[in-house]
Amino acid sequence: MNQFLNHTLRVTEEDKWDLKKINGILNFVYWLGKPARIRDEEIAVIKKFLNEFSDVSIEQDLQVNTKVRIKQGVLMNYQGSLVEISGNRVKIKIESMGLQLSAHFDKKNIERLPGS
Repeated sequence: MNQFLNHTLRVTEEDKWDLKKINGILNFVYWLGKPARIRDEEIAVIKKFLNEFSDVSIEQDLQVNTKVRIKQGVLMNYQGSLVEISGNRVKIKIESMGLQLSAHFDKKNIERLPGS
């Protein structure tokens, strides 16, 4: 089990990118495009919730044209725009190196880019 599970991290802006290099850390919590400040009481409630329920998923408010980043797989860390949403699957347009690619992904494998 990941050694950081159920731990709160408070870091400076300079140190946060080093933390993302650690295996198991996926991302930071953002609100309205800025790093979120979460009270200790809220963290305690979230921990209780996660300990009580085993099949938890986080729903993202995704809409067509939302800018996203792919979190895993061959195209990990590539960014693109949502073209189509169908249930738990999305189609993303990726423009890179003058090429335009479209692919389907599970919603759980993408994240909204801050400010999008």
